[in-house]
Amino acid sequence: MAGKPVYINSDNDIYQIFTSIRDNRNKRRKYGNIFVEGVIPVNMCLKSGAKIDSIIINRDKLLSDWAQNIVDTAVYSNLYSLKASLLEKLSGKEIPSELILIAEYPDTSAACVDITGLKKIVLLDRPISPGNLGTMIRSCDAFAIDLILISGHGADPYDPAVISASRGTVFNLPPIQIASNQELLQIFKRLKKENPGFTIYGTSAGGSEEIDNVAFVREYCLLIGNETYGLNENLRNLADAMIRIPMQGAASSLNIACALTLFLYAIDRYSR
Repeated sequence: MAGKPVYINSDNDIYQIFTSIRDNRNKRRKYGNIFVEGVIPVNMCLKSGAKIDSIIINRDKLLSDWAQNIVDTAVYSNLYSLKASLLEKLSGKEIPSELILIAEYPDTSAACVDITGLKKIVLLDRPISPGNLGTMIRSCDAFAIDLILISGHGADPYDPAVISASRGTVFNLPPIQIASNQELLQIFKRLKKENPGFTIYGTSAGGSEEIDNVAFVREYCLLIGNETYGLNENLRNLADAMIRIPMQGAASSLNIACALTLFLYAIDRYSR
């Protein structure tokens, strides 16, 4: 809980920082902050224990009980009160948010994760679309995945569009960025040493095994490729099996978020 609010009545320097955190991944990294709005994402962010730098509210409207309770009870450093027109410009929602959080950018390095005992892992290879990435995070959370890894350069996992598409589950299941193939090899080597049955499933429209014919195990890593190019060659070479979803229509493959959900459902159903 902070002290008295700071009133912002123009596109001043502080306001410009808010917009840059919202729009620019490099500025998010520079300032070490992320932009969170929407009732469910805000609740999930607060529940995760994330450090809150600032709360932004509408100065021209009475806050709802939900928003007022956050202002009164949350732990944060700064409270900014914006006139309605500025908050409307800042909000990415069709109906402007009444409360926005500026939270600390989470640590996404592999060093912050203990992989001991992890059984269900998904690796996303260079995901491009924030909407796809957020939807995949949401599906992973729904199927109780232990860890999400992201390899290569792709969408920022804390882009506001990712946070929104994930319905805030990005705070419950924070993705980890893999810095190099060597780092990934070390993770897989350790997982296979701890559990010789640990299996790496690659996915591709041209995979050699159909999803219905695979005897899935409970300890695995599922590799999901880039929207345009699929899995890179290094990841294909790591896979113990390459699996596919049979297609009957004109399209050769599914949207990756749809495909991931089907793979997770199939594995979950088979391995119960």
